[in-house]
Amino acid sequence: MSLIREIKETWKPDLQGAREHVRLTIKNYSQLDKLVFHKQLDVTLRGLIVAGFTVEEAEAVMIVEIPEEEIYYEWINERATDEIISN
Repeated sequence: MSLIREIKETWKPDLQGAREHVRLTIKNYSQLDKLVFHKQLDVTLRGLIVAGFTVEEAEAVMIVEIPEEEIYYEWINERATDEIISN
C-alpha cells in the first residue's frame, strides 16, 4: 500500500482543533460587518470539509460553536449546507 493511500484511508481530522478554529473565527470576525462575518463563516465551513470532515460533521461543529441560535439562523438564512459549500 502506498503512503498516500494509507494516509487517505486512516486520516481523521482533529475535532478539538476545528472547534477552536471556529471559536477564533467567531471571536475575530463577529465584530465586523455582518456580511463579512457571514462570508467568513461560509469559508470556515468549507475549510472544515476540506480538512476531512463530512458535511454533517462540519455543520455540527459550526452549530455547537456558534454562541447564539439567532446568529446561526442569520448566517444560514434558509440556505442548505450544500448551497454554502458550492458558492
